[in-house]
Amino acid sequence: MAIKDMTKNEENNSQVMEAINEVYVDGVTSIGIRQNIAKIDFYQASPIVDENNTDEQKESRKISHRLILPVAGLVELHGILEDIMEKLKNDTE
Repeated sequence: MAIKDMTKNEENNSQVMEAINEVYVDGVTSIGIRQNIAKIDFYQASPIVDENNTDEQKESRKISHRLILPVAGLVELHGILEDIMEKLKNDTE
């Protein structure tokens, strides 16, 4: 089952959605909360050339995007992620 099929918003959304702005990121660097506003910083990774021939895998992480939302939205995101993690856990058993 694709992760896309697991989101509550898509399961419950009966409205036709227009084009969505999509951005690829490799991960999350930080989440900060101040005055009921959450800021999530995302990074994109790029490999670092191994000049010493040690075959050690290194990467550079650069913050590329920031998502800003109310804490209530962060709580909603947490619930959606919990559901996805539970489904992924059940799929691997």
